[in-house]
Parts: sequence; structure tokens; C-alpha cells
Amino acid sequence: MKISHGARRRLFSALAWATLAAVPLSGCAGDHVKPSYSKSSLEPVIVTRVSDTTLQVQFHEPLESMYYAAGISYVVASDVMRIVIDRCPITGECTTMLRRQVVPGPPKPAVQDIPLLAPRVVMVFADGEEQIFP
Repeated sequence: MKISHGARRRLFSALAWATLAAVPLSGCAGDHVKPSYSKSSLEPVIVTRVSDTTLQVQFHEPLESMYYAAGISYVVASDVMRIVIDRCPITGECTTMLRRQVVPGPPKPAVQDIPLLAPRVVMVFADGEEQIFP
């Protein structure tokens, strides 16, 4: 079967767009989901189910002068959603899937809403991991 030049271009274009669309949906499954914080630096971690599709994660934000807990990234595999708190420099680029709104003021627990995309949610720390939901 021979495909015309125009059909090949449309097919190539469709595949390119599909690939580009799939990249943000991959859940940053590559090198991005790397934990920087130890479990003890974020404790206590409190998870509350806000709705059927949303969890609220509350954690202690470590006080640092050059970095901050910018948000949460995740990857979903089978029936497990693995999340990690992203540590980013206060200036420069920062890659996180769900950016946290940082409110100036006295120290208080960090709060982040995340989608509930699997029956189990595991938080990944630099020194291990722990199931945080259910």
C-alpha cells in the first residue's frame, strides 16, 4: 500500500501532536519525580479528602534561605499515585506539576490540593516512602 505525500504529512503531523499532548499527561514519570526532602523535615503530613476527586495535603514547610517547597508532582502507575514535594530555588526555574500558592507571613503549615487519581496515594521522601491515603 502506497501513501501519498499529503497523507504522510497529515499522519506525521497527527503523531507529532499526539506525542506533544501526551508529554504533560505522563505525570512527569521521568527524572522529575525525585524527592529532596526527608520524611522528618516535612512531618507532620496530614491528608484530608476534600471531595471524591480531590485530596488536601498539609505538611511542615522546611525553613530555607535559598529554596522553598514549590508544589507537588506525581506519577500514577496501576492503582498507586506517588507524590513528591518539589524543592525549588527562590530565584530561577522551577518545575512542578501543581504549583503551591505561597502566602507571605509567619511560618505555618503548607497546604496543597491534589487530584485523587488512584485508590492509594504514597508520598515519596528522600529517605523512603509512606502510604498517606487511604
